[in-house]
Amino acid sequence: GGGAGAAGSAATAAAAAGTVAVTTNAAGAGAGAGGTAVMSDEATTRPVSLPTAEVAAVVPSAGPEPAVDDDDAVDEEEEVKSDAGRAAASVAGSVADDDASEDKESEGGDAAATEPLLINLIDCPGHVDFSSEVTAALRLTDGALVVVDAVEGCRTQTETVLAQAIAEGVRVVLFVNKVDRLFLEKQLGPDEAFDKIYECIVAVNEKIRTYTPRGVAPRTVSFEEGTVAVGSGYFGWAYNVDTIAALTARAQGIPAADVYAQFRARKAGGKSSHARVKRAMVAFALKPVHAFSRKIMGIQGTAVDIAGVWRRLEALHVPPPPAADMELPSKKVLKSVMSALMPAADAVITMVRRYLPSPAEAQRYRAAKVYAGRVDDAEADATGAAIARCDPDGPLSFYVAKLVQIPKTKGFFAFGRVFSGTVRAGQKVRVLLPGYVPGGEGEAAGGAGGAGGGGG
Repeated sequence: GGGAGAAGSAATAAAAAGTVAVTTNAAGAGAGAGGTAVMSDEATTRPVSLPTAEVAAVVPSAGPEPAVDDDDAVDEEEEVKSDAGRAAASVAGSVADDDASEDKESEGGDAAATEPLLINLIDCPGHVDFSSEVTAALRLTDGALVVVDAVEGCRTQTETVLAQAIAEGVRVVLFVNKVDRLFLEKQLGPDEAFDKIYECIVAVNEKIRTYTPRGVAPRTVSFEEGTVAVGSGYFGWAYNVDTIAALTARAQGIPAADVYAQFRARKAGGKSSHARVKRAMVAFALKPVHAFSRKIMGIQGTAVDIAGVWRRLEALHVPPPPAADMELPSKKVLKSVMSALMPAADAVITMVRRYLPSPAEAQRYRAAKVYAGRVDDAEADATGAAIARCDPDGPLSFYVAKLVQIPKTKGFFAFGRVFSGTVRAGQKVRVLLPGYVPGGEGEAAGGAGGAGGGGG
């Protein structure tokens, strides 16, 4: 089945300044701490604990779809002659060649970010019976991370949750998971593995186009624009174009811009061809992953040289895992090596922070999705305008997505998101039932309850 997850706010915030501070005991929760949904097409999913990322800004981007038209077909068989192309070949070669030089350029990559970023994640069940929870969860979020199995492809429930996300105005990025199975179980080579990954991207984009309303440009995803990540949750590795550019810069000293250029269209504003993206992804990412996987698992028919693998990590300027890991079974060694080379958290955090919107941005265009009143006139409807501004000082608006009964009592814990204002322990709130219309009769249809205490 497929599933979705969402994250709400549990923080006080100064939305204008972009700062968020986590609160733990209901001292105060305010607008400004948004969430990212995790929508999975796999039969089972596990919650993911990710570290806090340092980020200067959240820069959303729709990203054009991977183009099917091949305007670079004449170049498909040519050797990659640019500096970045040679760097890609060198990265792959340093994995496969036992005599690879360890004398590499010094580290490069992205500049250090300066501001902390808080990302709230909730992973909901993927079974079709929990579609109602997916809908409620998506109402709380600013973006969605869609997870698709590289072997199974885009399945029926994926279509359902994509339709729900688009209906809620939630932006989508894609994670193609279980790529390790393409190499270890299906015995595919790098080129064949790319074809399977590309099929998943194309299928997801077809669904996005199908459910995007007429007159609205579909926000499709593509690897070359950063809105697709590829990896293995089981082995703890993943990459997108940004992390590949950073890794190559560290390993080879080649500017990240040169790596991006290998993936993207030659003409400004154009679409990159299938052949161009395939050639770059295979050279920069899939060949090294394939070589490491086969070498460590002993698929190449030679003795597993773990010490040699460690030397190659050092040659790529990647800190090797602890020496004790050298004695682990091969699958655990592979997980240790790949999670050091291409940490899954780096790819996911990078994709979310760069290509999904902040709460302040998302609520400008999603306010009308979550509130039935006016959102463009503070005098006519102060609450609606505060939601659109993500204003922690405005009237309180808290969306309840789930009720969980408190054991041995008749009360409930209410889980949700603060869209405007600030909620505090002991505060009295008005509960509005479904069908409430701002300014209409029965404004306080549900009565009053204590905030933070399970009442209401």
